[in-house]
Amino acid sequence: MATPYYITLSLGQMRIWRTGTGSPVVVLPGLGEAANVAADRVARHLSGACVTALEWPGVGGSASLPFENVADLTAVIKAAVDVLGLADAPLLAFDLACGVAVDLSQSAILIAVQTARAWSQRDFAPPDLTPREDGTHLTALWAHLRNAALMAPAAPISPRRDGDALPSASDLDTTVVSAAVDPESF
Repeated sequence: MATPYYITLSLGQMRIWRTGTGSPVVVLPGLGEAANVAADRVARHLSGACVTALEWPGVGGSASLPFENVADLTAVIKAAVDVLGLADAPLLAFDLACGVAVDLSQSAILIAVQTARAWSQRDFAPPDLTPREDGTHLTALWAHLRNAALMAPAAPISPRRDGDALPSASDLDTTVVSAAVDPESF
């Protein structure tokens, strides 16, 4: 199981998740997976690796890190990698994180790029997540994350027929709870 740690950056604190021992690997989780879930999944496939998954600004324990755009996100992720001394470590990026990874490292390993492209082409974005008294913004967030795993990236009314296995109920719950810390930033 991944263990949370906090690092201090100039803009505030970022939560990272670490698991395993051995050669370092940096993970940038994708849209539908919490950083700790991604860390555990990668570690199961890479024995002999110390996996460090970075939690995105605006999510979970990194929710207070400010950002305005992708360039800001990239700068924060780069600062975290530098603070951790992992600039030379292999970088694995999943789906929408691939764009940031390309800006960070020419040797990044990009996973599910086609999913990211399909989502980008159809402007796949969460619904309005402005907090509401009845909590329906959380239901909308849950449905968005569930649909990211269940539905075909290019055809949102069709079930996904390839790609990773569906997340477990526990992994989906962990992801939703992490994103729900600050739904508007997600």
